[in-house]
Amino acid sequence: PAPSADSGVEEVALGGLERAAGLDLLEHAVGRTLTEDESNWAGDLWFESEGLPLRFVQAGALLRQRDRLRAGTSAVDEFGVFEDVPPADPADAHDLGDDVPLPALGEAAAPAPLLASRLSASARATLRFAVALGGEVPHQAHLPALVGDTHADAALGELAACGLVSPVGSRYRLAAGVPAQLEAAGYADEAEAGARSAAQHYS
Repeated sequence: PAPSADSGVEEVALGGLERAAGLDLLEHAVGRTLTEDESNWAGDLWFESEGLPLRFVQAGALLRQRDRLRAGTSAVDEFGVFEDVPPADPADAHDLGDDVPLPALGEAAAPAPLLASRLSASARATLRFAVALGGEVPHQAHLPALVGDTHADAALGELAACGLVSPVGSRYRLAAGVPAQLEAAGYADEAEAGARSAAQHYS
């Protein structure tokens, strides 16, 4: 909601990034130079999103996932549960497996389901809890017990790196637009059971 007139808080509407700035942000998120096809894809995304920075953070995650798929590595590798693996070079990735097409523009514009599908099971379970809790992400320390996985505390790092959650003080919430995208993908189908499980855990 907008701040009240006597709150002393001024609401400032920010415009989107310019195209060049969006591509710079995307390259920073991916950690390498974009290919020509990726630059053209990013240009279409910039036009569709009106330069919304979050879209480029999420697009960077899509490209990193694509690099891993082409190189045959996993999400677990990247986020350090077992080891750290640097991003694959796109030229080398062509030699390591079948090419993986760039996400369709519609998937890049509403990327939460595709991003989530390539994350760990614990990260997806965390998203289901967050949807059930109205967008609030359970504290990292509680995730192993809630999810039933001793490594589930790493899920928050996965979600933050993909731009699916945003910090709110010392907490995290699902990022703007993500709840609706996940609900449309079926993540709210067991929301009542998830909310009940969370309530039992915290009681």
